Amino acid sequence: MIRTNKTKEPRTRGIWPYIQAIPEIIIYELISKLLLVLLIFILKKILMSLVLMTGRVAVTSGDFAFIFTSPYGWLAILITFIMFGVYIAFDINIIVNYCGAKALGKPVHLIRIIPESLVEAKLFFTPGGILVLLFSTLITPMIGIGMSISLTNNLYVPNFISSVIESNIFYNSMYIVFQIIMFTIAVLGMFTIQGMILDNIHAMKSFRKSAGIVRRNFKDILVNVFKFILKYAAVSILLLLVLLILPGILILIGSILGNDGERFGSIAFALTVFGWILATSTLFFPVFILKITHLYYKYTRDDVDPILKSTELSYARKFFIAVLAGTLVIFATSYIIDENFDEIFPAEVDSFVVGHRGSGSEPGENTVLGIRKAMAL
Repeated sequence: MIRTNKTKEPRTRGIWPYIQAIPEIIIYELISKLLLVLLIFILKKILMSLVLMTGRVAVTSGDFAFIFTSPYGWLAILITFIMFGVYIAFDINIIVNYCGAKALGKPVHLIRIIPESLVEAKLFFTPGGILVLLFSTLITPMIGIGMSISLTNNLYVPNFISSVIESNIFYNSMYIVFQIIMFTIAVLGMFTIQGMILDNIHAMKSFRKSAGIVRRNFKDILVNVFKFILKYAAVSILLLLVLLILPGILILIGSILGNDGERFGSIAFALTVFGWILATSTLFFPVFILKITHLYYKYTRDDVDPILKSTELSYARKFFIAVLAGTLVIFATSYIIDENFDEIFPAEVDSFVVGHRGSGSEPGENTVLGIRKAMAL
């Protein structure tokens, strides 16, 4: 049953519960990504060995038919599909399973979530699941909305293709229409993966369910998403301003006293801004998925009222410790850079040393001939 009645949410269900989940999200992301790197490294080694067994050293767009003529080639294809399944499990399934448990206030155990996520990867290898997979891996990175895997996260239309599209009115118009259609599909299907993973619904049925949820609750979803993004941005900017106070003071004192404190403060200032950009951009996706999962349960559960429990002091303490640890790392790194600044950033010079006492190893050391040779070099 779909719940459409609106209830006023308590204050504790604002942005703070999502922010408090960040330390735990960081731990889960670090562990899952380390496991992903290890598994992909092993699978790539196996894949390369299978390709070498076919008598080739690589698979290219101009030479790939040999893969289908050898048993080792078919094994390589199987390993490739396994790699996609591993990427799906660790990049999508784990974070959705984590967010599902978190949104319902249930205990979260990575040791249980990992095998569940690996098994659930099979949902993407059905006819409908393959469409969801293709959309997530190929379309999502190009339109910039939806869940994707790290393997194709930086996928984009090559310049030699985009330049042709932009220079032709017909092609450009068709491409704009294509983007609008894909964007609409992404919005209507925003709960598809949650339905597949959390409720074990087949891909196409889950998409239809998601589209129904979005159509019935579009205004409420829009308001919730907009408020969430606005609050996340406000908290992030406020945190940045607080973190920049100490580097700013060091820069001010250093400029007044004329010592190296200004350089140290400038390094800390730059690293703080860089770390903030990296952290806020990297953490936005899992925190946003937590919000979307919360909304999914809000619109689909009558028997459960999903509340993110956020009043425990331990969560606030974890968040404070995470920020403090990040600040200490930044200042320690700034100190190392400041102490070894000339070695890390050597002065650039226009001259190029070609010899010593003339032309170096060439004959005629300390002679006019050697100097002429050095000039020639």
